[in-house]
Amino acid sequence: MNCSKIPVFVKSPSSSPSQTAQRGFALLSVALLVALALAAAREWSWTAAPLRQMEWRMEDYCHLSGRLTPVDPEIVVIGIDDASLSLESAFPEDVQASRPLQLIEKGWIWPREVYAHLLDCLIEAGAAKVVLDLMFATPTPDHPEYDEALRAALDRHRDKVVIGADIETRLLRGSMVENLVSPAEVLLPATRPLDPRIGFLTYWPDGDNVVRRVRTEFGLTDDVADRVPSLPARVLGDRQGAALGPGFHLIRFGDPGAYAPMSLHEVFVPDIWESNYVKPGIIAGKTVFVGPTARHFQDTVITPVGELFGVQVHAQVCAALRAGQVLQEAPPRWVQWAIAAAALAASLLVMLLKRPLLALVLLVAGSFGGLWFQRHAFDVWNLVLPMLTPLLAWNATGIFALGWDFVLERRQKEKLRRAITRYFSPDMAEEILRKPDSYFRTLGGVHREITVLFSDLRGFTSLSEKHPPDQLVRQLNQYLERMVEITFGRKGSIDKFIGDAIMAVWGRIRDEADDKALTEDACLAVETALKMREGLAELNQVWEREGSPALAIGIGIHQGGAIVGNMGSPAKMEFTAIGDSVNLSARLESATKQYGVDIIVSHSVWEKAEAQFVFRSADLVVVKGKEVPIHVHAVLSSSAVPPPPGLADYESGITAFRAGDFALALRAFKSARMAGLDDELTSLYLHRCETLIANPPQSWNGVWVLKEK
Repeated sequence: MNCSKIPVFVKSPSSSPSQTAQRGFALLSVALLVALALAAAREWSWTAAPLRQMEWRMEDYCHLSGRLTPVDPEIVVIGIDDASLSLESAFPEDVQASRPLQLIEKGWIWPREVYAHLLDCLIEAGAAKVVLDLMFATPTPDHPEYDEALRAALDRHRDKVVIGADIETRLLRGSMVENLVSPAEVLLPATRPLDPRIGFLTYWPDGDNVVRRVRTEFGLTDDVADRVPSLPARVLGDRQGAALGPGFHLIRFGDPGAYAPMSLHEVFVPDIWESNYVKPGIIAGKTVFVGPTARHFQDTVITPVGELFGVQVHAQVCAALRAGQVLQEAPPRWVQWAIAAAALAASLLVMLLKRPLLALVLLVAGSFGGLWFQRHAFDVWNLVLPMLTPLLAWNATGIFALGWDFVLERRQKEKLRRAITRYFSPDMAEEILRKPDSYFRTLGGVHREITVLFSDLRGFTSLSEKHPPDQLVRQLNQYLERMVEITFGRKGSIDKFIGDAIMAVWGRIRDEADDKALTEDACLAVETALKMREGLAELNQVWEREGSPALAIGIGIHQGGAIVGNMGSPAKMEFTAIGDSVNLSARLESATKQYGVDIIVSHSVWEKAEAQFVFRSADLVVVKGKEVPIHVHAVLSSSAVPPPPGLADYESGITAFRAGDFALALRAFKSARMAGLDDELTSLYLHRCETLIANPPQSWNGVWVLKEK
């Protein structure tokens, strides 16, 4: 088994051409489906209404927070407010001195003579036009003199007065019919065409009860002579904004605080009227709208800028028409094209960017950009551009595209995970999946500080000559399965199997290796070796019960620099490590046979792991094929296990041996054996000491040269 198949699954961080084509087709299909669904949703009756209401909310936000129609200084509003109805703020002497106030004091409904006096006062103060947001549909019962007084005032100020009419909508024979309710004939004659002083005061709210659009003209019949303008249009006459034609028109409202109503009864209090209205020029040259503003009238209208009195709405509309602030609504086909363009743009964004987090950020930014564009169109171009469904298309396509990418990426990662978990530990597999770029850079060949473990079974070749092949293969597979499980459980990677030998590596995927990482690698490698020892002992117990031969193991561990990469030919490649560090770990594994131990590590590993494990000095040796001596150490156990008796005497003997005091070393090794450390390695040093005492060397540096691998 080797790693040659890894590059077959993923050759580079980019997808294959077929995967790219599949991904592009899927994302464009998502865009098409989303665009078609949203385009249809704007037409279906059960989805069009909620979508339209959400669009209205967005339009209202643009309206309230965007550019408003400037306040028209030529417009004034006088309200029939609570103070005018109650006259609580008027002094008795003011009431006694004023005929209109005396009539008002009679209570609501006011005698129409009051409005006659009002017209006289306003016109005398210089009002250019007085607009009565009031309905006088029927004669006054029992008091024709009141109607006569108002009729006379209307005639006196014929060219400066506009009076309200209502458009009544009622069901007739299964269909809705609109009819104009004009002022009573005792006030204005019923003529055809209609009296030029009449303007209708009706507004038609949208489905959410908000008035956004107005009609400036209403036709009783198809005849031009039967057309009547709205109150604001009648005020403006033939000027700009007055002749928009039939149908509904969106207008830009102004500041909701504009056109604050003045109290009507103050007109009839001479001191207040002269000082607060006439002398400051509040009325002179202005268009004065008069209408109900008391709470109990409930004459309020909800607009995009808030709830206003009906008379204020007339003033707002008049100001907008005069300023030319009529809005244009984008044609439906524009919205359909915008939906398609947004869906396509979102799919291309995700398709070309290939960075999910950045794509998500850009999708959010695009949403805010769409809102900004709608606001910009509203403020600068007087264009109402419904961006809700295009933004829904943008976000839905983007989210679906990211979701598809996520699923596709998960499938690719799962495919890669299934491949690499055959060669790497689960932890290392996750590391590769988190940082694939590091792995792919490694494939090209890089220098890494790695920790290498070589393990080999003792005498397995000779066993193969004495036992049935199927039994040995089963036994070997059980052994390799346990060793791989132990290695993977400690973040190791299986570099290769060489017959019954295993080469495991730590650190070959990591870009940077600091001291902490190298220490962790060394400790994990030593821990792996100890667990291999324990695992083999457990397997031997099972095998002995089955009648299979027991196996022995030798392990060598070294940490150092190596070249890591994808090596081989186009026909067969292998992801592996090469270099002196790899060769040295193999030599150390072989040296375990000569020292009579099962685990030997180099000094570089011992330095990193000495605090967590119990070691025993093995030798200062020059291994086969090397010239530089290295310190090697045998691994006894983890630091949680007490050192064996005699270890201190043994280490004293090693110190004396390397110093050339062979007699002292001999006594120390004998003390170690007597204390219980009676094994092959102690015996080896006893034999060396006896030999060197009998044949003293001419020079001594403590180095022993191994003649065998």
